[in-house]
Amino acid sequence: RFADLETYQDQLSLADILVANKCELASNEQMQAFNDFAARCYPPKRLVAAVSGGRLDLAWLDQVAGDEDVVSRGGSHAHDTRPFMSHGWKFEPEREFDAARLDALFARWATDERIVRAKGVFHIGRAWRLANLVNGRMELHPIAFRRDNRVEVIALAASNLDWVEVEVELIAAMAQPNVRS
Repeated sequence: RFADLETYQDQLSLADILVANKCELASNEQMQAFNDFAARCYPPKRLVAAVSGGRLDLAWLDQVAGDEDVVSRGGSHAHDTRPFMSHGWKFEPEREFDAARLDALFARWATDERIVRAKGVFHIGRAWRLANLVNGRMELHPIAFRRDNRVEVIALAASNLDWVEVEVELIAAMAQPNVRS
């Protein structure tokens, strides 16, 4: 009943750590549902834990963003889980994306049969948006997360999608910096 509340969504998107408490009272099915939910979170969490009686490991609170979050042009990673291949990029939070260019890029991806899904967090002007492309439809929602711009594209592995081309398209969707004379 609270999952649709904007405050809950903001807290979830900002959280680096996701903890299930009172696990001794949960069934195996409920714990599996929590783990499945945590695995679907975007942006992904640094740590997902299950505790009983509120017994948190205080060392969890000392975790800080690592070097992987500091990106100059665009950091990327790839995963090959046949029949799918995913590739992700991160860009500094100061970089802004152009709304019209990003819409056009996601619209093109929506018609590309090689691309199964794309999701990302983008700094667009003064706002931050969560973009989610699935089944040919893109949804754009406000998000409180502001650590970085990030996008994950999932494609059919057999399609041999050109990931360099995808990165070039992402960079082209960025807003041009204001140039002062």
